[in-house]
Amino acid sequence: MGLQRQPMESKFIAIIGYVLELEEQTLELSDRFDAFPEWDSMAQLTLMSELKEKFAFAIEASELRSVETLGELYRRIQAETPKY
Repeated sequence: MGLQRQPMESKFIAIIGYVLELEEQTLELSDRFDAFPEWDSMAQLTLMSELKEKFAFAIEASELRSVETLGELYRRIQAETPKY
C-alpha cells in the first residue's frame, strides 16, 4: 500500500469505505465485493446513490451485482465519466 492514490481513485475508495463502513486504508482495488460481509442490498443501493451524486455515474443494480472487484467498478467509472 505504499503507492499514493490518484485523486479520483482516492475519492472512489472513500465512497466505498463510507458505504461499507470500513477504513479506506484497508481497501484495495483488487478486493472482491463478495469478500465483504457488509456488501448487501442496502450497501449496493447506497453505493449506486453515492456514485450518481459524486461521479454522475449511473449503474443498474443488475450491472452492479455482476461487478466482481472494486477495481472493475473503478475502471468502468473512469471510462464513462469526465475526469475529476
